Amino acid sequence: MLHSIDTNGKIIRVSDHWVDVMGYDRSEVIGRHLTDFFSPESRKLALSEIFPRFFITGFCKDVPYTYIKKNKESRDILLSCYGVRNEAGQVVRSLAVSVDVTEKTAPRKRWKPRRKNWPDIPMTWKCRSVGEPRNWKVPRPN
Repeated sequence: MLHSIDTNGKIIRVSDHWVDVMGYDRSEVIGRHLTDFFSPESRKLALSEIFPRFFITGFCKDVPYTYIKKNKESRDILLSCYGVRNEAGQVVRSLAVSVDVTEKTAPRKRWKPRRKNWPDIPMTWKCRSVGEPRNWKVPRPN
């Protein structure tokens, strides 16, 4: 899904695919703030961290956001964008690609509630070389 925003974060262009996936007519989104289509957590991240940094650097890659479609369904997105600069070198608009990763993140979301009582340590496995003694243990959650 492709879109462009101006320096105020308002949508100036969206692709046909963007409006099809999100369930809106183009006239309903042009001129609205991009974060109007974000979950509250994504909106907070975008406004407090990502947008300010983007308009300085002119680049962001694989930022995880959750978009909310017109029918209230949520979609997990990885957004990457480049800034289009004017002659003075200032970012004046963005060219962004949003990749829907909802199907890839669904299994992780299903498991998360089940893991809430597990310790917050990574599951690691020790590999043994040939000839190394077998006196090691695999850490497991309690």
